[in-house]
Amino acid sequence: MAHGVSRQGLDYPSRMSFSHRIVLIAAVTAACVALPAGATPPSAFHDGDFSAAPNPGPYATYKKGSTAIPGWTVTKATVDLIGTYWVAPGKLRSIDMDGTPGFGAIAQTFATTPGKKYDVKFLLSGNADAGPPIKLLRVSAAGKHADYTFDISTGSAQRGTWVNESWSFVATAPATTLQFASMDTTGGECGPVIAAISVALSKN
Repeated sequence: MAHGVSRQGLDYPSRMSFSHRIVLIAAVTAACVALPAGATPPSAFHDGDFSAAPNPGPYATYKKGSTAIPGWTVTKATVDLIGTYWVAPGKLRSIDMDGTPGFGAIAQTFATTPGKKYDVKFLLSGNADAGPPIKLLRVSAAGKHADYTFDISTGSAQRGTWVNESWSFVATAPATTLQFASMDTTGGECGPVIAAISVALSKN
């Protein structure tokens, strides 16, 4: 018997009711499986303006698998991070979803609460250096998606034309992946352009 430990203390577990033991075991088990050992919990959505990325100069091309833009992963082909080639409102950076070359996509996984609605907002424009004349973009999360178009005959990123867009989704898991993808099928170097992405818990 260890010194300083009373028999009363050692006997305490034997006096615990069976139901209390079950509750205690269940609580400990839940705590253990909530986050696997070594796993990194998802963080909040961040760097929707791409400001944390290395300075791209006029622009920088990132290939599939790149995580050079903090929080974001290039998930298809290539994308171009635009620095000074043109400037989004507020002197922000933007991303041409048709890289050099390729119909690209980017995604970020972040913490969400299942059953809660989230609002996604972003600026949309198009690269008018080449076709197609109608740029196609898809935004997806939680098994849902929405499609957007931008007509460069009415304006472009080069001309400072940007449209405020929004979309909402209901989270189905503690972590949700939000993806922006070019849906262009021709061209491949001048696509839809996105900037100023934000995600917030919906007030509606």
